[in-house]
Amino acid sequence: MRRTWHVAAAVALTTAVTGCGVVDDLRTTGFAKQDGAEIATEASRAMADVTSMRLTGQVRVGGNPILLDLSMDEQSCTGSMRFDKGHFAVRRVGKEAWVKGDATAYSRIAATPLSSAALGRLSTTWIAVDDRSVLRLCDLDSFLDSFTLVEPSTAKGTKGRKGTKGGEDATPASGVSLDNVSVGEETSQDGDRVVPILTTPTETVWVLSKAPHYVIRVEDATPRTGGSVNFSEFNRDVVVEAPRAQDVFTP
Repeated sequence: MRRTWHVAAAVALTTAVTGCGVVDDLRTTGFAKQDGAEIATEASRAMADVTSMRLTGQVRVGGNPILLDLSMDEQSCTGSMRFDKGHFAVRRVGKEAWVKGDATAYSRIAATPLSSAALGRLSTTWIAVDDRSVLRLCDLDSFLDSFTLVEPSTAKGTKGRKGTKGGEDATPASGVSLDNVSVGEETSQDGDRVVPILTTPTETVWVLSKAPHYVIRVEDATPRTGGSVNFSEFNRDVVVEAPRAQDVFTP
């Protein structure tokens, strides 16, 4: 009878605790209980101190998926882009950048058909590029500027990358507005507790619950141009060497 009473008491206690939300409260971190603006602010502060990171994921350009895997710091970048069975390797050192594609990639983007000889030469050498879109693709600050904050209902930045103040030095067009930031249910991702916040009707940002509160994932559900990107390997060394002169294509 005594054992039965203990079982009944345990069941009653479990039911009561579950019903009043105590279990959920124990599982939810204090960070996740903050409002969206507070979480976004902590994430922005953490990302402002990032000196290097790895970016992986899939984005869409004109509805076509492109897979990215890039490691970058403030002066260099290395990685790859994959699309439609083609592949491009990317390197950047300072203000110089190079790409190296396979035959499939060059065939895909060429305006006119290329000969086998041309494809063979292109796919075995690096090509120097100065296109701004390529340089921005491999630019750490360009990505981190997207995590700066924008004052509610204004176009003026608050605090930008590396402590720059709002105004001309800020990048409000790509920053996070604190207007209507909502908080989702805390969950786990790759063993870490994370909090999703909805920053726009189509964009969700996942923030680490444990300090430093890095952004580890951004997902954009916009048709044809959306995608998802993961951020990891923060503040690690990124070693990139410029291609040898003999390995760079010369027209």
